[in-house]
Amino acid sequence: MPEIDHVSVRAVLAALALAAPGAAAAAPGDPATAPDVVAAAEKEGKVVVYSTTDSASAAAMLKDFAALHPKIAVEYNDMNSTELYNRFVSEAAAGAGSGDLLWSSAMDLQIKLANDGYTQAYASPEASKLPSWAVWKNEAWGTTYEPIAFVYNKRLLKPDEVPQSHADLVKALRAHPDRFKGKLTSYDPERSGLGFLLVTQDALHDKGFWDTAKAYGSVSPKLYTSTGAMMERISSGEHLVGFNMISSYAVQKAKKDPSIGVAFPKDYTLIMSRIALLPKAAKH
Repeated sequence: MPEIDHVSVRAVLAALALAAPGAAAAAPGDPATAPDVVAAAEKEGKVVVYSTTDSASAAAMLKDFAALHPKIAVEYNDMNSTELYNRFVSEAAAGAGSGDLLWSSAMDLQIKLANDGYTQAYASPEASKLPSWAVWKNEAWGTTYEPIAFVYNKRLLKPDEVPQSHADLVKALRAHPDRFKGKLTSYDPERSGLGFLLVTQDALHDKGFWDTAKAYGSVSPKLYTSTGAMMERISSGEHLVGFNMISSYAVQKAKKDPSIGVAFPKDYTLIMSRIALLPKAAKH
């Protein structure tokens, strides 16, 4: 399970679910615990979440919320980052019902929604417990700190074959193109907002990025929108190595699956944070 800061995310979720218009500002202390706000939320009866965090990883947080607020149902919609963005924007344009909380790993798309005026400000009482970089204008909250890594099959790669940098991976692909043909995997930047974001950051930090990209392309990598799908295929041996993988998912899977190995690139390691937003048009 990703290392999610349950307290901070729950505070955002609780505040959204429990705050009737105007009630949060008037309530003393934590608005999520004010009796009138709780009563208003229970009358509404639900909160709708659009998220890129898979349901299994969010289960502990959702169970905790249900125990605290049994009369408020959480409608949790798990989707990939591009789907989340496109669905919300389309629903907002149509004036239709949409998510009350948007929680996505595609950091750039989340900040774009905030910059484009889709979000509302909320001074969360939990904000002081977050680092300053994780709170943007009280409209966007960074809720995790997740390194991006290489994930590989420990049964099929010897320890000295595990890439320790992007240059190492390129060297291996060029030296053994037949071995890695169809065996490299990553996010599809055309279908995954997070995948596109990570590639743009690679272009900034990898001085030989286009040579790296050519090396990837030379072995016909298999591209997906789900970390889970990639890891299952790495575990089975269908793929040998995945790059730009969310390490929190991989580290958790490695605890139960001895085939999964994780390596953090030593030349540079990207960091991703799941960003939470409250839309202006939230109905609950």
